[in-house]
Amino acid sequence: MTFNSRIHFYNMKSSLMQRQMLVVLDLDDAFVLLPYDLLANLFESRTMVDAFLDGLPSMFENTSHAESAFCPAVKSQINENLMIFYNTLPSLGVW
Repeated sequence: MTFNSRIHFYNMKSSLMQRQMLVVLDLDDAFVLLPYDLLANLFESRTMVDAFLDGLPSMFENTSHAESAFCPAVKSQINENLMIFYNTLPSLGVW
C-alpha cells in the first residue's frame, strides 16, 4: 500500500505479468475491494515484489499531490501489521 491524496493497493500475484495498482478515491470510506487478490506468496512473487521496492522511490517523484491521506490509509489496514515510513503531517481524513 502507498498513499498520497489517494490510497494505492497493489496486486502482485505470481500469475500476473506485472503488478496491478488499485486506487481508492473515497477516503471517507476506504476499504480494500479485493482483499484476497492483494495477498501474494512472497516466494512465488519475489521478482515482482523486488521490482516494486526498487522502483518505489521514483514511483511518485513527479506527483503534484501535496496532501497526505495517512489516517485513512492506516484505518483501511487496522487489523494488519504495518511498517510505516512517513515524513509529513497528515492533511486528509484526519481522525
